[in-house]
Amino acid sequence: MSTLPLIISDETLRDGEQQAGLFFPYETKKTLAKLISQTGVHQIDIMPAVHETEEHLLKTLVAEGNRSIMMAATMVGKQFIDQAIACGVERIILFYAVSDRLLLLRDTEVRNLIAPPEKIKDKNLPNELVRRVRENMINKVLENLR
Repeated sequence: MSTLPLIISDETLRDGEQQAGLFFPYETKKTLAKLISQTGVHQIDIMPAVHETEEHLLKTLVAEGNRSIMMAATMVGKQFIDQAIACGVERIILFYAVSDRLLLLRDTEVRNLIAPPEKIKDKNLPNELVRRVRENMINKVLENLR
């Protein structure tokens, strides 16, 4: 019988509270992080770019000896990646929404070549535009990974 190595990641302190109007206070999150770490999970992530208290919490948890399990979840962008690194984590989760519509809205180079984006329907995106925004996205992600 073969086995698969499992890595258990806990998203409670990031995704678990992303409900409209719900934001756990700093001390609650700190207590939750300590309790979650006692369960044996391999990874806990926090998104330091959300607010300065998140950044402070992540730095505190790393400084208190939780570095091996703490991760920073962050958006693509040098400033976000630098902020995550400054928190002292060993691993970073890099986020980038990749739907064709979002890529088009974020890609000013391509967007400026077409009619106002709000007038373009998703299923009517020209193949050349889709190919170009996807290529630009891959290049941007690769640049940020480096």
